[in-house]
Amino acid sequence: MISVCNLEKRYGDFCAVTDVSFEVQKGEIVGLLGQNGAGKTTIMKMITGYLQPTKGKVTVGGFDGVADRQKAQQLIGYLPENAPLYPEMLVQEYLWMMAELRGIAPEKIHGAVSRAVLACGLSEKLVQPIGTLSKGYRQRVGLAQAILHHPSVLILDEPTNGLDPTGIHQLRDVLKKYAHEQGGAVMVSSHILSEMQLLCDRVGIINNGKLIKVCTMEELEKMNSSSRYILKVTDAQKTKELLSGNDKVSEIEVKDNIINAGIDEENIASIVRLLVTGGVDISEVKKNESSLEEVFLQVTGGGINIE
Repeated sequence: MISVCNLEKRYGDFCAVTDVSFEVQKGEIVGLLGQNGAGKTTIMKMITGYLQPTKGKVTVGGFDGVADRQKAQQLIGYLPENAPLYPEMLVQEYLWMMAELRGIAPEKIHGAVSRAVLACGLSEKLVQPIGTLSKGYRQRVGLAQAILHHPSVLILDEPTNGLDPTGIHQLRDVLKKYAHEQGGAVMVSSHILSEMQLLCDRVGIINNGKLIKVCTMEELEKMNSSSRYILKVTDAQKTKELLSGNDKVSEIEVKDNIINAGIDEENIASIVRLLVTGGVDISEVKKNESSLEEVFLQVTGGGINIE
């Protein structure tokens, strides 16, 4: 449903986005994952037609994002990071207005608004002015306007911003149903790894305006160039001597009698035999799994080669 090819956005000499290409298919949720300022919002604005690319091409549902911008935009439900709300309007007035602007037939507006209100948990806030709502509820109103017309494509920039745990869980359910049950293409951005892990089918890792990798969350977790193992030994110094220079071991760290070393899984058994044969007693061997946060920081910091 979404195709991005060699996308670039420049502001004078500054290149905010460089040579970005990826696709989002029907029935999947794809996340743009990156630190603040990485280029996620700029990419989303180009997909929605809010910004025109300097180079490259965007198509939504087969429509060119520049040449057929209005046709492409009709397929999109968009929630920017700062929801486009009118604080003086009541929630129901705002949603009704947005339904009219979206071209929903008058006889279908009530049903469309009701479904969006129910999905976003706004039933108790309908006659409340938007300006009096909490940040989390304003975010829910923004989500409701994005799904009013049941678009084929949902694009949400930092959608959990301001939501409490209940709201985040509810949003996750709405988006998964939209994609996995109703066949929509959903694209979200975030810098919070745990949320993306629970929501997305795939993620695109953005750093300094460049798309480093598109992968599943499971693939992201496996991006370390080597596994690390922790060994509790009786003689740390002798262990270090036995392992130093071994091409199956890298980055040996020693603290007291604990060895933390880079060892591939297929080599750990032979390394243990080497130490035992060399006279080192080992009381424990365990894999030191990197957290998803650590892997992400290494990837965006250039610590892992994932070409």
